[in-house]
Amino acid sequence: MNEAMSRTIALHRGLFDLRGAVLENERIVEWLMDQTQSETEPGMLVIGQVEAIHDGMEAAFVDIGSGKRAYLNKTELKSWHHREEGQEPAISSLVTKGAYLLLEITRAGTDTKGPKVTEMISFPGKYSVYLPFSSYIAVSKKMSSNRTRETWREWGKKAVSEPEGMIIRTHAEGEAKETIAEEIKLLQEKYQEVETAFHQGGGKAGTVLFDPSRLLARVARDYLTAEDTQVLTDHHDDYRWLKRERQVIQEGAAVNFSKRSLSEVFGFDQAMHQTLRPYVWLPNGGSILIEATEAMTVVDVNSGRYTGKENLRQTAYITNLAAAKVIARELRLRDVSGIVLIDFIDMEEDQHREDVVKTLKEACKKDRTMVQVAGFTSLGLVEMTRKKTRASLQERLLDTCGICQGKGDVPGEAERLYQCGEALMKAGLDGTEAIWLEVNPSLLEEINHRFGDVHEAVTGGLTAAVYVTSDAGEPAFSIRMTAENEDAVKERIERQEKPWIRL
Repeated sequence: MNEAMSRTIALHRGLFDLRGAVLENERIVEWLMDQTQSETEPGMLVIGQVEAIHDGMEAAFVDIGSGKRAYLNKTELKSWHHREEGQEPAISSLVTKGAYLLLEITRAGTDTKGPKVTEMISFPGKYSVYLPFSSYIAVSKKMSSNRTRETWREWGKKAVSEPEGMIIRTHAEGEAKETIAEEIKLLQEKYQEVETAFHQGGGKAGTVLFDPSRLLARVARDYLTAEDTQVLTDHHDDYRWLKRERQVIQEGAAVNFSKRSLSEVFGFDQAMHQTLRPYVWLPNGGSILIEATEAMTVVDVNSGRYTGKENLRQTAYITNLAAAKVIARELRLRDVSGIVLIDFIDMEEDQHREDVVKTLKEACKKDRTMVQVAGFTSLGLVEMTRKKTRASLQERLLDTCGICQGKGDVPGEAERLYQCGEALMKAGLDGTEAIWLEVNPSLLEEINHRFGDVHEAVTGGLTAAVYVTSDAGEPAFSIRMTAENEDAVKERIERQEKPWIRL
């Protein structure tokens, strides 16, 4: 790794997917992962086949291979935009049933609605968005002045020709126009590749021809133009693709190939395990606890092992300052979004609270995602928000526990024994002479520990004999068999060669 580089993008191609990390000063500050939450993502260019046309709705429904048909309004058709002035043709005169169209997904589907699509496709870059059919030039309103915006608009009119258009982003301000021209050229080449693939045929409805949400595309868009960055990959095809993207950029990131697995070089597995843990230790011995709820993310700051050298006020102040920096990094690392409430250690001095909020805001400036720190609330909590751009790391990689339903708590052995007793009472009705009860090792240990009480309860409350065997795993217990003949249960257990106890 080149020591002159202040930032490294490490991309590891595993057997099934591509993952990466952003390292600043050799420390992972952000995980890079492909979108996996939905089959269709906004920005994807796919092949669609028209299945139904409704003049009354002024829309067509299109098969794009996502399960639910996509909605295509007639105003999203190229032929609508290129109609003669003043004409209002019906959609049935603009497109035919069975036609194949090159479409961009503008809104992903939901459980109840299909995706929305358009024929007015776009190709996003870091400084601009190329619009092959839109015939207009738009400039970001966030640029410093109207004069600057007008200068860029006039330049854009010369950079493309009808029916092309473009959007010039805020990042373009201050950049050389040659850089933006090179980016537009690259985006035009991507469009030509997609257009060629579409017209050559061979694809079916749902075939993805371009996906800007894929990790390699995002890395190329967000990092290849940065001169202080090194992009490392351990896969030959990814390396060749990135080198090709880099060639059209005059000055930018270095792209290098690693013969070693970058997951091993940078310790991805261990670092990911640490990222997914709720507790994070602070440099001074304090700690923070990060817990995600359905409504918000809650962060609790504790002094932990740190007791300070002066007094409690100074201990709280120093711990909170350290926590503010770590919290900003962890929110970015975990891709936490939405409302975040932080319970810092109580501070009596207003100046200390102001310093902590200032430190938090400063640390959040390194985050590429929009963050707003509102400050302390009347309850003494710091409220902040982080814009949602994708699912959090926890949502992508972790499933809800089937036992505790995500609460983090499971019934104790006493509660499980009670539930087991309820099940035995239900199973012991209607002339049952014997019950085969199977329990996991921990519940068997509880039964053995309380054998006298358990035996007394069973013989006093049930007329049926209870045979207990053990099996590892969950659930904690199950009624495997009930019978009107005790020998039938014993024979069944003995056939499986399971050791048993009789209650």
